[in-house]
Amino acid sequence: MAVEVSIDGGAYVRANMTFQFYRFETISASPLLGPETGGTLVSVHGTPDVGYTPFFRFGNITVAGVRDEMRTASCFSPPYSGFSLSECEGYSSSAVEISLNGQQFSPLGDFVYYSRDAPCLHRVNPASGPIDGGTNISIAFAAPVLGTYYE
Repeated sequence: MAVEVSIDGGAYVRANMTFQFYRFETISASPLLGPETGGTLVSVHGTPDVGYTPFFRFGNITVAGVRDEMRTASCFSPPYSGFSLSECEGYSSSAVEISLNGQQFSPLGDFVYYSRDAPCLHRVNPASGPIDGGTNISIAFAAPVLGTYYE
């Protein structure tokens, strides 16, 4: 589309350039899971063929990314910007968006930050034993972000 410019409401003058529209077809990022300390390489494959720097927004934090010749845009996730995640809270999420012009952002999904602290204690079995010791116990702990328990 041709670009026309008007100064102070005067006549429009055609600029010697065109404006390029682009559309995200199927868009998703991977992975959408990483530690609260940040540093996870998040990639979006098949971005439109434009020559601009991609920007990623994790909640209220904007991060400049890079694009390669295969049209993959990527960046490293920033550290989680909320309160520190406790071991039993386990995880929190933040909306992730991408922009190829630094203005309009398209949603990619929710990035899940998980705690790097020790996991939550889930169960000790048996819960009691003699004072002399010698009781075999099993300890189960949870990895809340994955919803699994280990013994």
